[in-house]
Amino acid sequence: MGADVRAWSTAFETWCHEVQLRGAEFVAALETVDELTVKLQIRYRDNVEAGPNARFIYAGKTYRVQAATIIGRREGVEIVGKTRADGASMPA
Repeated sequence: MGADVRAWSTAFETWCHEVQLRGAEFVAALETVDELTVKLQIRYRDNVEAGPNARFIYAGKTYRVQAATIIGRREGVEIVGKTRADGASMPA
């Protein structure tokens, strides 16, 4: 009869602060010319995690979550994401 349809849904919307990449992070980001890396800080949430199915939209581009790290004692979450420089979608 009917097949399951997979679709993305919005888990949450929040304000963020972009953090400049430093040191080894910056060098590593430069090594992959076809990808853009961004680091963001948001208020603490317990439902942010990295993985192949975790993504976010920032400045009109869709990024895959590479890492999500808690800042301090639940002060916030630092998220590192990557996307393709050519604007194409990241593979699932």
